Amino acid sequence: MASRTARALLCLTAVAVAGCPSKKKSEPAAPSATDGRAAVAVKVPLPPGWVAVGNDDGSLRLGPPGQSILRIDPKPGQGDALPSPSELERGFRQALDGAQVSEIDHEDKDDVSLVVLSVSPADPKAGEPAVVLLGAKRVGTDLYLCATAPGARAEDVKLAAGACREIHLPEK
Repeated sequence: MASRTARALLCLTAVAVAGCPSKKKSEPAAPSATDGRAAVAVKVPLPPGWVAVGNDDGSLRLGPPGQSILRIDPKPGQGDALPSPSELERGFRQALDGAQVSEIDHEDKDDVSLVVLSVSPADPKAGEPAVVLLGAKRVGTDLYLCATAPGARAEDVKLAAGACREIHLPEK
């Protein structure tokens, strides 16, 4: 039962982050990694022992070999739509039905929004509370959405927050 809860949280985390509110722009979106045009490369500092694996959809999965702790989804041209921590949390809460969500910590700066949440199933017998990071980082004109996988340990969530916070353009 607990693994079913974890799978549900993973799906909901992905939906909540992908469904973050965005401001519409009248200009065309910048090229994305999935539409065949060139995408802007960014650097993501990896915690010791972590690796990054790129996916066909343009997202990155970070974590120790064989384990995904953090997913980063690029949103080219959407940097002006940086959601606040409360918007990230609100979108996540709306995607959950009946689960108890409480904020552990948040960070709200000019180019980064992070929120760490504790998520408990509606039925306490369904599993242990999970710690989840939702984040957004603006790099230039692009937005990068971050989310941890359910089951991540608190120390891994902290490392994931640091990786999301430090996404940047490579030096030329």
